[in-house]
Amino acid sequence: MTHPSTPPTTTPDSGGTNWGKIILFGCLGLLVVGILMAGIGAGAWFLMRDSTPAIVDGEGDRETTSVGPGDQVYHGTLAAGDRTRPDGSWYDAYSVEASAGERIVIVMESSDFDAYITVVSPGAEQHSDDDSGGGTDARLELEIDESGTWTVMANAYRPGEEGAYTLRIER
Repeated sequence: MTHPSTPPTTTPDSGGTNWGKIILFGCLGLLVVGILMAGIGAGAWFLMRDSTPAIVDGEGDRETTSVGPGDQVYHGTLAAGDRTRPDGSWYDAYSVEASAGERIVIVMESSDFDAYITVVSPGAEQHSDDDSGGGTDARLELEIDESGTWTVMANAYRPGEEGAYTLRIER
């Protein structure tokens, strides 16, 4: 006879499935796979980049012309389907490898829309311009203060503006 205040004893089921451990190890496995996939993606990005300006977003509506050592001219089109900024305007992105102390001039011209450029440093500092290129063209002159990959966003000033543009990156 058992005493009324003593709870009955039980023994763990040694032959049953421990679902808690299965779920824990399954989640850890998914985390490891995710980290490996992110590393492979980052590694592929570093292998594909080079020291010349490059198209970042892979749109097929642009072509590049080299005009001098380190200088590039891009001809592109902004339209529905391009990446969008938080304000809803479309943009194309280009990457530029630059070294500290280098001087870069970026000019964006368009007769179809009000050109707007934003340049983002490797440390995420932003530089923007709307009309310094004359009329509705944009122009930025930068003294590079941080070596690495800079991103140039060729953008329309207002949402819904579209059309052809020319982007020049001069060193």
